[in-house]
Amino acid sequence: MNSEEAINEIRQQGQQEQKQYVAKVIGTDVKFPESGVFHYLDNGQIIWKAQIHIEGAPAIGLYLDNFDLPKGVNMYVYNANASQILGAYTTENVSPEDKLFAIQPVQGNYVNIELNIEPFVNLNDISLSIDNAAIHFEGISYLEQYRNPSEGVFIGADPFGLQGRGAECMIDAACYSASDADVAKKASIQTLYLDKRGQLVSMCSASMINSLGNTKENCNNYVLTASHCQSNNLTRLGDTTNSAFSQVLFRFNFEKLACDAKNRAQVDVISAANFVARSEYDGRLSASGMPGDFLLLELRIRVPSSYNAMLAGWDINDQLVYPVNTGKQYVGFHHPSGDIKKVSWHNTILKSTKHITINFPRDGSKGAVYGGTSGSGLFNTDNRIVGIASTASGAVTDCPNNTYNSLNYYKFASGYNYDLGIPTRNLKAWLDPFNTGATTANATNTQCEGLSIVSLDEGLEKGVNFYPNPSNTGLLNVKFDLENSQNVKLEVFNVMGAKVGELKVNNITKGDYALDLTNLSSGVYMIKCSNGTAVSTKKVTIAK
Repeated sequence: MNSEEAINEIRQQGQQEQKQYVAKVIGTDVKFPESGVFHYLDNGQIIWKAQIHIEGAPAIGLYLDNFDLPKGVNMYVYNANASQILGAYTTENVSPEDKLFAIQPVQGNYVNIELNIEPFVNLNDISLSIDNAAIHFEGISYLEQYRNPSEGVFIGADPFGLQGRGAECMIDAACYSASDADVAKKASIQTLYLDKRGQLVSMCSASMINSLGNTKENCNNYVLTASHCQSNNLTRLGDTTNSAFSQVLFRFNFEKLACDAKNRAQVDVISAANFVARSEYDGRLSASGMPGDFLLLELRIRVPSSYNAMLAGWDINDQLVYPVNTGKQYVGFHHPSGDIKKVSWHNTILKSTKHITINFPRDGSKGAVYGGTSGSGLFNTDNRIVGIASTASGAVTDCPNNTYNSLNYYKFASGYNYDLGIPTRNLKAWLDPFNTGATTANATNTQCEGLSIVSLDEGLEKGVNFYPNPSNTGLLNVKFDLENSQNVKLEVFNVMGAKVGELKVNNITKGDYALDLTNLSSGVYMIKCSNGTAVSTKKVTIAK
């Protein structure tokens, strides 16, 4: 399995199936307690250890088909010399509906699994079963820092500090100096999917994306990627169940900290998401033949603030600048060939009904794309998502065989309005749950702190205010300070998107009005302000 010939066969298979494979999966049968040994400490604590060895494996990932640990049990996973330690993992990391879990690659051909068990725990309450192990051969150069030199050369060895086979034609994200693209970089992540049908792990790129319904109290961490990145193991159709995404790994900050060949990449990982929406997908057809190519997921846990990740803004306007003549650029961050985060930027774009096309290296474009770029976002000159990397073609001279010179981004606006009659078939139902009619959204962090709700009209945004906010009674004062007389309608929505109140004020320029929401329970509400031509949204809190 560790031979270049076997790996090249898998790479060629991926090209034929429009997938970027990064690991080969083999079945395992590791279970608690029979697969390990117990160690009893003087303080009453019990340590259980098991080990998996795969000869020749440069790195091993784990897939658990039953992970149910009671309170007082922590799981750790580490390599042979214990220089790479992952965990502690607890049941809080797992959805109770299926108890599936996945663990990122561990360096080397040995992986140790350890349970730390407190004295009060009943051992019969512990359920742990590992049914698959993944032998990773792509995107693992960063693990070289954990390897003991006595282990010999391994596939991920990186003597020139390139950190990935795609590096020779790529530009590291850390080397892109434009500060206005920092949000786009922090919103761009990598996804790894388990394909049990072919016993392989595939990967794509993706973007964290903001919703107009987000509040600090209800902050949905959505992930946007391409629909063709994932399909059912047997039918090849796109999955729409939560369990299909229970073992997806999401890599954050998989990049170098500085533009320096000696600077080793870091990575932060979250496992598992729920299905939200996707375009129709049939893996038996080419991605170019699909009517759409978007997939929206929601992480099951909020991204820790320590990851410093962002939820990107978006734009559904079709008035894309061509060519860009403002000194700004279209930019995309992605993970080609499973590598650490790369960047490409573009001064010229081509538009069609469904796609935005980028040509490399001409038309002022810098960088290139490989398999694995799929699903990444294209950000406009205002740093908002306008496209999702979908299909590629052609070849770049003097680059590896899977380097493409033309990339089609599926238009974000097309996915936004894909099938408005079915919530699971469009983005609008989730990214504008209050039906504000907004055409753009701003970015925020993954905690939704300092959230800036988009406004389509600066006059409404500044000229209509609510106080007290929060209100301990539900009775709000509405203060109008508009530049000219307008007919304003105020619509109140709860966090589920249901309309729960309304106030119409005609011919208003300045003045104070009462908005009675005393019949509503405590919580966060969105107020849509409209004057017939423009819209603004405000968040208010009732705390009785």
